[in-house]
Amino acid sequence: MINYDGLREVMKEHGITYSSLKTTKLISQATMQKIYNNDDYIGLKLIERLLKEMNIKEMRLVQDGDNYKIIIPESEKAADGKKKA
Repeated sequence: MINYDGLREVMKEHGITYSSLKTTKLISQATMQKIYNNDDYIGLKLIERLLKEMNIKEMRLVQDGDNYKIIIPESEKAADGKKKA
């Protein structure tokens, strides 16, 4: 299983919320629920779409016990909560 907490954290920093995704339709509600609940896998195309939207160039998938977690390096996070240029 993949833990999406790191992805969800950086999405929040970039102003991507559950309600904003309903409006923009960047990803589906079902996919957003998977991310928020850490209860299923989402495809790499969806992760790629989110990273492009946030202008993030690097992401790591790191083993954490029997599971994996997504890590966004600090250098990729928006310092002010806005999209990186």
